[in-house]
Order: sequence, then C-alpha cells, then structure tokens
Amino acid sequence: SDKDKRVNSQLDTNEKSVRIEYQSNKGNWNINAALEEIWLDDAIEKTQQRSTKKSISLAYTPSENLRLGLNIEDNNSSSGNNNQISYGINAHYQIGEHHNLSGYWRHYDNDYVKVNYNYQFRNGISLGLAASSETQTTNTQGDTTYRVNLTIPFDAPIYKRKNIGSVTGHIIDKKTGTPVKNAVIQVDKYYAVSDELGKYQFPNLKEGKNKININLSQSSFPNYLLDEQNTKADELIIRANHSIQHNIKLLPGTSLEGQVIQYQAATGSILKSKNSALQPSGGIDGLLITLTNLIDSKKQYKQLTAQDGFFKFIGIPAGHWVVQVSDPDNLLGNLRIEEIRKEIQLSLENTQQLTFKAIPYVQKIKKIGPTNGFSVSGE
Repeated sequence: SDKDKRVNSQLDTNEKSVRIEYQSNKGNWNINAALEEIWLDDAIEKTQQRSTKKSISLAYTPSENLRLGLNIEDNNSSSGNNNQISYGINAHYQIGEHHNLSGYWRHYDNDYVKVNYNYQFRNGISLGLAASSETQTTNTQGDTTYRVNLTIPFDAPIYKRKNIGSVTGHIIDKKTGTPVKNAVIQVDKYYAVSDELGKYQFPNLKEGKNKININLSQSSFPNYLLDEQNTKADELIIRANHSIQHNIKLLPGTSLEGQVIQYQAATGSILKSKNSALQPSGGIDGLLITLTNLIDSKKQYKQLTAQDGFFKFIGIPAGHWVVQVSDPDNLLGNLRIEEIRKEIQLSLENTQQLTFKAIPYVQKIKKIGPTNGFSVSGE
C-alpha cells in the first residue's frame, strides 16, 4: 500500500491483489499463464477500482542458439475503460561465439519494434547497435531512433596482450560418449564449469606450461576417473594467439566411505568383556586417512576426516588398496586406533564401507560395594 505523508495529503490508497500462475515445460516448449485480480481503494476519492489481468506467454527453443516467444495480455478495469489488449513476439539468435541478434515487436496503443545486435570481444568489451520504431495509432508517422552502446568492464585491458592463448574442450564418458556437465576444471588460477554438452573453455590464458585439474564431485559423473591417457597429458602448453582443443575422457570408478568412531567405557560396567564395556560416543574429525594401491604405491589419495569422523573417496580405480589412519596433530589423546591399517578390495559394482574404532588405552574398573564394606577398583 502507498500513503502520502504530506500535511495536505493528496494520496491515500491501498492495493490488494491475488495472482494465480501456471507454468509448464514440455521438450522445447515453455508455457506460462497467469490470472491476477487487483483491488485499489482510494480513501480520499472514496472510490474502489477492480482490475483483472490475464496473460499467456509461449516460448519455443528449437536449438541452443535460437529462442522464439509470443506474449498476449488482457487488462480489464472496472473504471469503465475498454479492455486493453497487448500482444507481441520476440526472438533471440546467437549467430556465433561473439555475435548476438535479438528483437521484438509489440502492439498496445502503439506499435513498437526494436532490433538489437551485440558483438562480444574476447577481452570482455561489447559493442551494441540498436534500432527502434514507434508508431501511434492516431499518427501514421512513426518515430525511429538509433543507438550505439559500447560497454567496457572495469578489468578490461586497454591494449591487446600478445602472450594470450585459449583452451576449449569437452568432457565425456569414454565408453558411451555421454557429456559430463558441472565438472570443475582448473588451469593455473582460473576455473571453468562444463555445460550441458560437456563443453568448457578458457578464452584468456597466459602462454606457457599449465597443469589441468578436474573436480567431479558436483558433476553428473561424480564417481568417474580420468582415462590413463588423459593423466599422462595433464600438462598443457599454451601458445600465444592459438586455441588448444583438449578433450577429457572419463572411465567408471568406485568409491570408499567410512567413519572413525570414538568409544568409551560404558557407565556402570564392571568386570565385563572388553567389547561389552565400550560404547560409541561420536566421530573424530581431523584424522588423516591414506588410501594406497597395493600394486602401484604411487597411486595414493589422502584426506582428513570431516565432522563426526566421516571420510569419502570417489573416483577411485577398482583393485586392492590399503587404508590407514594416522594422527599427525595428536588429536586422539588417550585413545588409540584399534586397527590402523586395513586391506580392502574395491569393485565397480559396490561402494565399500569401513569403520575404524578409537578406543581408550586404559579401561577403569568402577568402585563398588557398600560405603563401609568391600570395594573393587583397578585399571
């Protein structure tokens, strides 16, 4: 609601509205329909107006670089005005990597047409050309305007560097050719994310040798690993004014999950077996988990246990491995890992689960018996 706070108030209105909206996506088609009722109370004029807005929008995307749209809106007011119907069409076409063409036509009380062309330079600077025409229904003579826009980001270089190259490529499943989306690729200090087609690109990289690293944890193939041929070619040589095509192929891997759990003496336990006298009391974070291949010791993965002692390795080759727990920061105190080293067999079919127990070095025996009677205690 809006209220005029001046001494001689000329505005005191209250607006309420209810909107119902429907959306549907079917293949390349997107439909949006809405119905809105608006009530406007004017306390000064002592009047109330009610208006109804109906709209429907239709969008069609036949390809990745083309989008077409249609919109119709009907605005009906209780003030006595006739229905006001507006409609229009719009389109957007990406001609190439740097060229974009868009435009729309809309009819209301007038006919309005606008066409935009935009060129995106590699350094972030963009040049836009726009032409628009507006024709009133009461006047056959239209107003035509032309506009030129030049957009320069704050970090855009004012001169072209001569030592810059680029890298583009696709990340795919080697066996099926399926693209891998949302993979994070790092080259030097720059990052890129693969799109729906598995494509990634680095348009501006300094010439020289750079390592390429890949994080698949948020991708559509989190449990995959690099093909051996890719691991040997993880170093890129960037050449000035050249574009490198570097495709990355993945193979299915396996995963390992586990937890380091702290155990403590059970309250009230006495003269019981070792296992029954201990109870779990939560996980331990900050411990180092090392996963080493039994055949090739150079294949090794390390990570620290997270909150509640959990750890997880993904994208690991199948085979025989050794899992070991260590405590580089002396977090265990008077605890020790019952079995610090375990040999496991990882297969592609199943995710391996492991649990490590951290138990006290000493178990205390609780004093029992009446106050003035016998007692038993010890360690």
